[in-house]
Amino acid sequence: MTFETFDAVLFTSAFFVPGFICSAVLSMLLVRRQAQTHTRAVEFLTLSCVNYGFWVWLLVPLFQNQWIKAQPMLSGLLLALIAFVSPVALALLIAKLQQTQWIGNFLGRFGFNTINPIPTAWDYQFTKNDPNWVVVTLKDGSKVFGFYGLKSFTGDEPGHRDIFLEAVFEPTETGEWAPVEDTAGVWISADQLAIIEFRKVHELSDATES
Repeated sequence: MTFETFDAVLFTSAFFVPGFICSAVLSMLLVRRQAQTHTRAVEFLTLSCVNYGFWVWLLVPLFQNQWIKAQPMLSGLLLALIAFVSPVALALLIAKLQQTQWIGNFLGRFGFNTINPIPTAWDYQFTKNDPNWVVVTLKDGSKVFGFYGLKSFTGDEPGHRDIFLEAVFEPTETGEWAPVEDTAGVWISADQLAIIEFRKVHELSDATES
């Protein structure tokens, strides 16, 4: 893509930058499906148009009544807010609607079944940020007993879904879990994972009181 004039650069930026900002903020808040480059370009353009749609009541008189020439500083500030701040607010609104499943619940009242936007069960489980005890079965049949909490981490890159557990435990003869001495966590590579079993925290709360 080449730009021969400043106007071409200006208009291209005006219709892609707000969408890019909105998409970037959404990627920080939501698990999203991988998209190809040409699809992303359409996404940026669409989000930019939606963003401007909320401000059409201001943009039309701003250009028709020559407010830009009469009040260049104020007009520039308003355009900057619309182009750079408004997309962030739009992304926060979209993320809130999706996280609360408001749209899906609303459409469900009319008999519509919406498709969950979360691409995989892995993403579904680990984006809830719920603390869990986990039993990880490796491909060689051995097991790792650990705790997945706020200091734990899972990779979200397809093909590299590794996991870090912030604490490691070992089962005792009574069936409870005892923390491994001086545990600082364990990292398990994606190619070693076979099964991850999740257990609610209260089920083994007595094991952590020691």
